[in-house]
Amino acid sequence: MGWKMTTLGEVADINISTIDKNYAFDEIEYIDVASVEERKLTETQKIKLENAPSRAKRIVVDNSVLISTVRPNLKHYCFVKKAKPNLIASTGFAVVNSKEGKSDPYYLYNLLTTNEYTNYLIKIADSQTSTYPAF
Repeated sequence: MGWKMTTLGEVADINISTIDKNYAFDEIEYIDVASVEERKLTETQKIKLENAPSRAKRIVVDNSVLISTVRPNLKHYCFVKKAKPNLIASTGFAVVNSKEGKSDPYYLYNLLTTNEYTNYLIKIADSQTSTYPAF
């Protein structure tokens, strides 16, 4: 089978699941941007949902790719192989999930975290007119 050129949207969903009023848990495991270093999730914070920051919105599931949308040059990204059911990321992340049968989640993660792709995101972020470079 040969390789096919495609778009990210054809093989993955981005920020597809967020907390709403029907969210099942009253306590979350929260991931903020400072909790992720290049390829590592260093910690999570257990927080009562009612006390969670307003940015605690993105639902993380097994095989999610987290990429910080602010200052991509700092390489705040990681792969979450096994997610706790109440794992929530900051809206400062793009949460990317492979579409079933369209791409291998770990391959997608490795592709999205290459220096070439990171440089692409840096160019997008640097073209924005905000205090913090973001895509």
